[in-house]
Amino acid sequence: MTAGEDAGGGTDGLGDRGTGGAGRVIAATLAADGFDVAVAYAGGADRVDGTVKEIAGHGRRGAAFAADIADEEAISAVFDAVEERLGHLDVVGHTAGINHPAALADLDLDDFDEVGPARRWVKGQVVYANGGLA
Repeated sequence: MTAGEDAGGGTDGLGDRGTGGAGRVIAATLAADGFDVAVAYAGGADRVDGTVKEIAGHGRRGAAFAADIADEEAISAVFDAVEERLGHLDVVGHTAGINHPAALADLDLDDFDEVGPARRWVKGQVVYANGGLA
């Protein structure tokens, strides 16, 4: 769906982890398709500004909100803030995760521990689904 196909009149999307990788690509794609885009992030504040500028480069409004994706109250507050600032939310892209590409033998255990809490990312998907799309 592109913004032009949205019969409801809203043109807003929320992508998480928009500081790089898939989240940034999703945010830019939504903006290119005509959506105003909010980005939720937990770290990488210096990089999220670049994402918001990229959204603006497509002629759309962009906004960034710091939040822990697995914290139900924090995500609920993000959904409320997005609606207040940009209007009705039509699309959510959830891509939170951490990746340290390397051969297994080259992985540092601290890097592995940072990638390891997959349960938190899955929990974040449930929080997103319950918080903004219900």
